[in-house]
Amino acid sequence: MVGSKQLTIIGDPLNPEISNSTPIDHEGTPTRQMKIIENGEVKTLLYDHYYAQIEDMESTGNGFRTPISTWSRLTKPYQATPTPLISSILIKQGNKALKELASQIDKGIYIDTVIGAHGADPASGNFTSTAFKIENGAITKPVKHATITGNIKQILNIIDSTKQQKLVSNTIAPTVLIPKIKVA
Repeated sequence: MVGSKQLTIIGDPLNPEISNSTPIDHEGTPTRQMKIIENGEVKTLLYDHYYAQIEDMESTGNGFRTPISTWSRLTKPYQATPTPLISSILIKQGNKALKELASQIDKGIYIDTVIGAHGADPASGNFTSTAFKIENGAITKPVKHATITGNIKQILNIIDSTKQQKLVSNTIAPTVLIPKIKVA
């Protein structure tokens, strides 16, 4: 188990709601929807042709090229070597409204938006967010300068989630309830 039983993550590269969805990866391999984590258990790993050959597996259609920063210039995507990446992510929703989820919490923080998560400090995991206090089961006033720290194991340990989902970048996800994340 890598997460709670409430966690299901699906690679959904054919989803028309996600702008970078694609029927083929950058190696020409057809993409397909696949469960990566189901009920907290890893169901599949992502492979491009290179790593599939090493592991004696088949490519999963996840060979994508990304620009690489260099001293002199930004490398063009077609110059980069393909690597196993996910193009579109769907996190399975729960069955509660946001107010219902908040009503379970006496004292907590509701994170509405995460800014700079891709540029987070690799050592600490710090990034900035838009946050609101939850007091006695209700979302109340904004929290200024909230910084969240934790690790991926904490984030994957969701307790519950909403039925409403939000599209952010290449991910469609519900609001999730996560225990004991540090807020500074």
